[in-house]
Amino acid sequence: MSTKTRTRTGPIFFAGRHEGKGGDFTADDLKSMAANFTAPLKVRCEHQKTLLDGLLGQVTRVWHQVDEKGRDALFGSWEQPEWLADLLGDTPVPVSAEIALTPKKRLDGLAMVCEPYFPEAAIFSAYACFSQGKPVVPLVETTAQMSTRIANEIISRSNHE
Repeated sequence: MSTKTRTRTGPIFFAGRHEGKGGDFTADDLKSMAANFTAPLKVRCEHQKTLLDGLLGQVTRVWHQVDEKGRDALFGSWEQPEWLADLLGDTPVPVSAEIALTPKKRLDGLAMVCEPYFPEAAIFSAYACFSQGKPVVPLVETTAQMSTRIANEIISRSNHE
């Protein structure tokens, strides 16, 4: 299978109150998470162990940035396998950050998800234009459907190499 990758970037986490992630996250927390980021982190599907583990690429860089709406955000770069980038096209991919709280707050992973905690948390292809305010389109496939489609593509491509 090809090892070529394409980079997607976008917001992956926002400052604010997060009941499901352990409380409040400030701009300073996001800056610290970016400064202490250890690359690479594997991207998962729906925060679950699946047959796709290790095949969806990895987060190679994160940074703090204020988004176009003035919100403090953690942005990330996802090095995606070329075959996956081809399958997803230019559609923004909703993501959800996995946050570890001890010994200090840190990014512990990233997952492709159908329903992100933040609708704006999405990784964009290199061709997406942030300044045009392109809305994030939720994934319409279920995780099972996406896993099946990607697995079939992997099998098809490996049979042709």
